[in-house]
Amino acid sequence: MAKTFKPVDREQQFLLPPSVLDWLPVGHQVWFVIDAVAQMDTSAFHRRARLGGAGQAPYHPDMLLALLIWAYAGGVTSSRQIERRCREDVAFMVVSGLARPDHATIARFRRDHLAAFEVLFTQVLTLCGRAGMGGLAHVAIDGFKTAANASKAAFSDVDGLRRTVRRLVAQAEADDAAEDERHGPDSGNDLPPDLREPRQRQQRITELLQHTPPTTTGQNTEPAEPAEPATEPAEPAAAVEPAEPAAAVEPVEAVTGRAAEPVEPVEPVQVEGARAVELARLAGLARTDPDPDRRGRRLRAVRALRRTLECYDALLARQAAAAEPILAPLRARLHQALTALTRTIEQLNTAHTAWQQRHQALIDAGGKGQPGPRPVPTEQHNRVRRATARVNAAQARLDRAVTTTTHATRSINTTDPDCRLMLRHDGAYTAGYNSQNAVTADHLVLAVHTCQDPNDAEQAETMIAKAETGAAVLRNTTRNPDLRIGTLLFDNGYNSDANLQLPGPDRLIAQGDRRHTAGTTPPTQPPPDTATPRDHMAWRLTNPETRALYRKRGATVEPVNAHLQDRRGLRRHSMRGLTAANAELHLAAAVTNLLRLHTHLTTQT
Repeated sequence: MAKTFKPVDREQQFLLPPSVLDWLPVGHQVWFVIDAVAQMDTSAFHRRARLGGAGQAPYHPDMLLALLIWAYAGGVTSSRQIERRCREDVAFMVVSGLARPDHATIARFRRDHLAAFEVLFTQVLTLCGRAGMGGLAHVAIDGFKTAANASKAAFSDVDGLRRTVRRLVAQAEADDAAEDERHGPDSGNDLPPDLREPRQRQQRITELLQHTPPTTTGQNTEPAEPAEPATEPAEPAAAVEPAEPAAAVEPVEAVTGRAAEPVEPVEPVQVEGARAVELARLAGLARTDPDPDRRGRRLRAVRALRRTLECYDALLARQAAAAEPILAPLRARLHQALTALTRTIEQLNTAHTAWQQRHQALIDAGGKGQPGPRPVPTEQHNRVRRATARVNAAQARLDRAVTTTTHATRSINTTDPDCRLMLRHDGAYTAGYNSQNAVTADHLVLAVHTCQDPNDAEQAETMIAKAETGAAVLRNTTRNPDLRIGTLLFDNGYNSDANLQLPGPDRLIAQGDRRHTAGTTPPTQPPPDTATPRDHMAWRLTNPETRALYRKRGATVEPVNAHLQDRRGLRRHSMRGLTAANAELHLAAAVTNLLRLHTHLTTQT
């Protein structure tokens, strides 16, 4: 047993090896990330680099890319957190080579290379294919809702936008009228009439200089004695134009949630009717205003008005079509509950009729009838009560969604206009995007897609095409022409006759909630040729082998979805806009595949 503790000497020098290469073990994962980036074609990240001129040398794009990959590997998506890690975390120091890029540089690099992240995803998928990954015996597709970088409280409905437009236009009219009344035909910056003629102006300036008190140059700053009045009376005080008070225009920050932008020319919005004329008139008045401060204020107000009108037009364009995708799954669930209730009632009525026939036959034969208790009336049976409760719950949820969707589809977010209100499983709404994910049998992300439509059924065709594109990448990489997708697995959210009939690989789509059909006997005969595609799919899912294959769906795609949200930090996007959200999803998927490749190579050895 030791007698004392180990000494703690914080002033000791050389606590770390002199070489950065010795700071982490040879088998550390960060070396794999650095080597993988070095082997990739990163020319897409070099195109925006500016070299050959004056100024400070920029950071190397490969280093910033490796820094982003390593940050997302640990779920660090904030540029400020990445900057802090470069000062405190040894692994981040190794990736950056002891450089300390600020958060603005990191955020700008990520924002400027949105399209390059899709190329990065394809390159990582190619590396995985060369390593023998990408089992296409079955591919599971699923979606999850990702919160946008915007608050749900930032949504404004149609009435609110109308009030904002009316307030901005009325305020601009009031400011123009007040300034016209104050200055008349002049702009407010013209010289008084007695100072416009050059000789009179020079004489007036000379008189003012003669009566200017002497300037004190010492440290004593006592007020000077007032000057003696001149022979001629000075100009009355009213002749001097008073300073213009601040305009009562509402700040741009309060209207749009953004900081004021630099003054730039504003072109009128190309819209029809009196609105275009009004915008052109306001923009013209703003450009011709000789006062720089007031001109900048007016230009910012016109810019805010233009953005509000653009949001209003976009809202009206999608308002009618946005409600149906949200309500369609709820209507389908209500239909399934009603179908299950009808089937249950028919089965109980059939059983009750059979019991009555047996009972009457025994009485006619001279007996006492069917032994045992009489069957419970159909409307009082427990199965009917449970099925009725499910129908009532589905109807109540649909009614609540109809009421809520009226507001949801008539609103737009002023912080991130591309995001939409997404209906979650608990019935609440969140401002975000719908992220789609296709995963192979060995948990390799084959394709991803970000959309604004909350309904998964509308994304099946897009995801099938993207999955086949990813399979083509693996096929070209391995040079195996027989490498093709075996079976696509979808949950009930993709269930529709159109999706069952889409061209492409074979697919299995769940038909309703199995809890609603528990206790029912599966059909013993295949449906006729005239049956719907859903009936044929329901028959296929009664096969034990087919059901065993479909059960692999959850174990295939759900863990990857959880990794993207929890391990990669995609429960909330870091950038705003549909394009940026889609690029960030590709970056997170590429990082996930790269870590899967590391695990694959490590376990193989």
